[in-house]
Amino acid sequence: MIYLVLFFVLIAFYELQRRFMTDSDIDIFASIVLLFYIVKVFLGSKSLTRQLLFVCSVPIILLTFKLSYAEFFLSSLYFFFYCFRRKQNKQLFFIFICSCAIVVFWCIRNIIITGYLVYPFPAIDLFDFDWKMPISTVIIQKTYIYEWAKHLFFNINPIFDLLAFKNPSEFRNSVFCYMLILSLLSVLLISYHIVKKKINKHVCAVYFALYIGLIVALILAPDIRFLKGYIFCGLFIVCIYSLPAYMDKIRLPVKRIIVFLALILCLINEVNNLNVLKTTNPFLSCNERILNILAHPMKPIYPVEYDDYNLNGTIVYITRDEENRTFDKFPSVYDKGLPFESFRNNKIQDIRTIELRGATFQDGFRTKPEYIEILDNNVEKTVLDLTSRYK
Repeated sequence: MIYLVLFFVLIAFYELQRRFMTDSDIDIFASIVLLFYIVKVFLGSKSLTRQLLFVCSVPIILLTFKLSYAEFFLSSLYFFFYCFRRKQNKQLFFIFICSCAIVVFWCIRNIIITGYLVYPFPAIDLFDFDWKMPISTVIIQKTYIYEWAKHLFFNINPIFDLLAFKNPSEFRNSVFCYMLILSLLSVLLISYHIVKKKINKHVCAVYFALYIGLIVALILAPDIRFLKGYIFCGLFIVCIYSLPAYMDKIRLPVKRIIVFLALILCLINEVNNLNVLKTTNPFLSCNERILNILAHPMKPIYPVEYDDYNLNGTIVYITRDEENRTFDKFPSVYDKGLPFESFRNNKIQDIRTIELRGATFQDGFRTKPEYIEILDNNVEKTVLDLTSRYK
């Protein structure tokens, strides 16, 4: 029965995440890795002590994917402590070396890209490389992440949006909001099983690391995009621990019928998506509408014009797209940003504030010295504008 639950969770994952499948960020990948880890732990709870490298290293790898999963590192600490208590010194040493290597390479990557050990945390400022991002840019980035996440989260009206069913994006957010509530309430279910001694202590430790990670991420950056991994894991845990024991006795033919009905519902949903797309964009052919409901890279619906910009003798293309998007030219940016215009949720610094460190892009970029002071002197005004805009 547990695999049937996993099947429905994966269907929900696809249907709710399909719009983001081709995004260039790693939210989707991190969510899949976390869900795989939780399923592996809950299905193989009796053999976790024989998979110490897996249970210790995956949370650390997740930390390098997304900082919102940093608190889940507590599960690795638990298994480190378990090895120490059991005096498994050889295993502990090997796992520790592997974990340190992962973190060290991640920190080196951060330093090469931004000049900071952990980005965007300006408090950890240890280096003075010429390519280091201005402290003002890091502060603005950190503020924007929090304020934008808070703005999105507290503007979701789940009951109204779910019943209205007018905006697919808002509907998805509403569903995620309900799933988040279920994930938060899962602590009651797990606590009951702990009292009844029906849960493995290792699984319990991993769960509470997951729950603490969800709470902290909800406080620091309550954006649904950053919480999806936690939410789907919480949904999976709620399902497998709330289903009655007799559900496992359901015969295989009945399970096959359930799966078949689920696939039929998915097909109906795809047909509905086609009808919605036909209404919103009637100029597309039937084949184009079918392709548009699948995951694929975004393409411009009209030609985008570009201007040439000379960056230290190298051409960079400046887009004229109304929404500042770039599609078919590389390298391309748009010419808006600090300090020439106020920060508007996209690129922080204007292209005119940076220069090449050498003759080619491979040499990297740096902020022009004359603009570093200008940016730093206006950081308080920009942060105040951000906080007031999303209040």
